Amino acid sequence: MRNLKKIKRVFILGKPFKVIFCKERTGDLYDLERKHYYVGRILMEEQRMSIADHLALEETFETIFHEAFHAADDLVGSDSEELYVKRMSACLTAILLDNFKITPKQEIL
Repeated sequence: MRNLKKIKRVFILGKPFKVIFCKERTGDLYDLERKHYYVGRILMEEQRMSIADHLALEETFETIFHEAFHAADDLVGSDSEELYVKRMSACLTAILLDNFKITPKQEIL
């Protein structure tokens, strides 16, 4: 078992994405175009996923899925709306948490 925050990369549809845990309101978490900070962000060209390092276990888990969903959506040439991505990643996270009996105090593989 290992802590989610030790993850260095994830594979999304066979492509490796570097995972970086960032301090809140820094670097990759800021979108210059939208002038907004996020708790997670996927940068497709760099194949990099940035996640805020202050999130609880379940929030980190859901944010990783949320960003992976955005990446997969982009890789298959789709352009899903943010609300759809948010709903689906929340649903998938809930399914995984329910079935693998993960609690905020546990670590996962």
